[in-house]
Amino acid sequence: MRYTVTGAHRDSGQDMTLIIQARNFHEAEDCARGMGILVADVREFHEQNTSSEAPRPPIEPLSIATRHVGEHQAVSPYCPPSRPVQTIEKTGKVWKAQQLLSALVTLIGVCLIAGELSLNGAEDASGERLAIAVLMIAGGLLWFITARILAWWFHG
Repeated sequence: MRYTVTGAHRDSGQDMTLIIQARNFHEAEDCARGMGILVADVREFHEQNTSSEAPRPPIEPLSIATRHVGEHQAVSPYCPPSRPVQTIEKTGKVWKAQQLLSALVTLIGVCLIAGELSLNGAEDASGERLAIAVLMIAGGLLWFITARILAWWFHG
């Protein structure tokens, strides 16, 4: 079945009308999108032919698809099935940034403890610095777990 697809070219913005041979409405739309068309409308194509006109020859296949036929732009009569759908992860960048920052805080806390213990030894280590480092580790881990849960909650 042929479909008339109207829209604009993605790069140039030029309005276009295409005639696409496809099995169904969705396949015609996918084919046009694959050719870089921002689809506005898809309808069944009806040949306008009066009895006084000679019948038009069929549109022959074109390698890369476009030529003008009257007011329409004809495309290859068969548009091969589009590529398989690729799922795009939509976890928000906000949650990824929160996880990265929390991991950074945790890592800084670990480095503070390691630095304090290696420089001063366990006996001479400052209680204040160790307490701050432990709070950074605990806070960073809690922050990370919270960000992971919220990313799951909002994005599955």
